[in-house]
Amino acid sequence: MASSRRMATRQSASDSTPATPANATDSTVAAPSLAADSIPNASTTPTLTPAQSNSLAPSDPLHTVQYISDNAWPSSLILDQSKSNWEDWSLRLTLIADEKGFTDWLHGFYPQPNATTDPKGNRVWVINDRSLKAFMLRHVSRADYTAVSHLSTSSSVFSELCKCHENLGVHTQVMLLQRALKLRFRPGVPLSQTADEMDMLHRRIIAIGPFDDNKLRSVLFLNGLGEFFPQLQSTIQATCSSSSFNSDSVLRAIHQEEDLIRHREEQGLQPSSTALAAQSHPRSKVIYSHCKHPGHLTDFCIQPGRKMAGHSLDDARTAQRAASGRAARG
Repeated sequence: MASSRRMATRQSASDSTPATPANATDSTVAAPSLAADSIPNASTTPTLTPAQSNSLAPSDPLHTVQYISDNAWPSSLILDQSKSNWEDWSLRLTLIADEKGFTDWLHGFYPQPNATTDPKGNRVWVINDRSLKAFMLRHVSRADYTAVSHLSTSSSVFSELCKCHENLGVHTQVMLLQRALKLRFRPGVPLSQTADEMDMLHRRIIAIGPFDDNKLRSVLFLNGLGEFFPQLQSTIQATCSSSSFNSDSVLRAIHQEEDLIRHREEQGLQPSSTALAAQSHPRSKVIYSHCKHPGHLTDFCIQPGRKMAGHSLDDARTAQRAASGRAARG
């Protein structure tokens, strides 16, 4: 009887041990069942190795091929510096990237998986990244395409476009500021529309960088070159991204240009500054109050009752030029 009870106990313990599934991997070890109130022996209890799972940690993006497209993208929304449309273009692209699951690629948050240790993940990452890069390049100007198409990843393309369209230099910053200061809330135009435009200009101005004393001085110098020295202005503006750029470097360039102008004048290679100044400030035409005709004075009017009545217009002009010459010599 005692032997029967011992066999039954062993049989119950055996029955309570779960069977190993046929498809279990070698790394999965079934834990033995323990009788009530028994204490496991550390020397005999096997170490449990968790089976590998296909689930990904929260920080690991899912390795799936994705494609980005937007049939509703306006055909007129092509990124172009001459249109100053970076604000609208980047906003729409960011929203689409969020919607389609490409945000991590766009901003470079998801590093490229190693091609050796994770070949499938690497391949999926490359396909998705190329899809986003092609989508961006399809909606930029030819100049922007040339500037960024050689870059290897979508995040580097987006970063370079951002740099090209936001960090435009101090002169662009002051031009935007002038444009913003000209805006007015007007009857017939929604107030919110004008406020949105002001906000947009404000964001672009701030994105270029904060104003300080040195930058303001540079702006004054550059702005003053615009009308008569646009080439020098463009040359200096092209250096504004250099680490050595400051108001002193702008002033040095202006002094160098002045020296060059003086040497050219001495060699007879260009008119003197005095002559150029006279050309840049043409005389305003005088309007004679009697006949309302420009360009002549009372003494040389040929209208009836005036001093040169009966003379031809050429006679009057000759006389006036002669009188002007005598006055200048005197």
